[in-house]
Amino acid sequence: MAAPPPYHATQAALQAGHGDLATTIRQLSHMTIKLDKQLHAVSSALEREEKFDTSPTAPSKKWKDICDIYTRLMWTARDTATILSSHIRILVGSVIPGAAEPGGNKEDKIRSLQRFIDRPAPSLLTTEHAAQQIDRLKQQLGSFIEEYKVGLDAKIVATQEEIAEFKEADDKQKAEVKKAEEARSGLFGLLYPRPCFEHVNYEWDIKQLEVDIEKWKKFSNDLDGYVREICTGLDTIPHRVGSAFSALWIHEKENAKSLRRMIEESPDGNVHVCTKIYKYGIYLAY
Repeated sequence: MAAPPPYHATQAALQAGHGDLATTIRQLSHMTIKLDKQLHAVSSALEREEKFDTSPTAPSKKWKDICDIYTRLMWTARDTATILSSHIRILVGSVIPGAAEPGGNKEDKIRSLQRFIDRPAPSLLTTEHAAQQIDRLKQQLGSFIEEYKVGLDAKIVATQEEIAEFKEADDKQKAEVKKAEEARSGLFGLLYPRPCFEHVNYEWDIKQLEVDIEKWKKFSNDLDGYVREICTGLDTIPHRVGSAFSALWIHEKENAKSLRRMIEESPDGNVHVCTKIYKYGIYLAY
């Protein structure tokens, strides 16, 4: 994204710069909302999959921890936006009017501007900090997928063992039925009482377990896709934070520095300035 226009830019350039920055912030807002919905969609899917599993090690509990990390990150972003908004109000409502006050003390004006310039930026305004937070979140996602697949593999192995036991029991039951039928079909078969079997429908049980395994595998593949999509979305956030919030912060500081130079170069410290205030930033013209 192009750098914000300088304080002495034409109105057309100001409007173009504002539109570019506004678009970036809208994209950032839309992406964070989309990611929030994706994270909670996965959470709901995990809860449906687990049904009545309320243990603290249930995957949905660990996924909730990931959602909490993301929520804290987004609250930090919102707090940063609030600080940025306050920064703009201070510049427009206090610093600039004080600098433009006719007859004001030149040194006082310079000190006021310098205090504004020296204000430290919130940590999230730096692309590096945002990237660190996103990397931490992505590591949590990677660990979750690994642990989930280990648990799923163990569940599938146990279910396959259960299927094998059912198949063995089914074969044994069928053999006993066959043996009894053969005994009754002989010459003296009527002498043998009809055996009383408690028939168990093992084939139905086996089919249900096989369906469960396929369902788990599909859900695991879907979960992989969800996480990849979430990670791709997360990767766009640091750049947009750096492009949008940082650009605004730097531009406001540059405005204050330009105004300070104007006062320093003025014999009596009196300058005439006006502000052009847009939705996502302030620009000076004189």
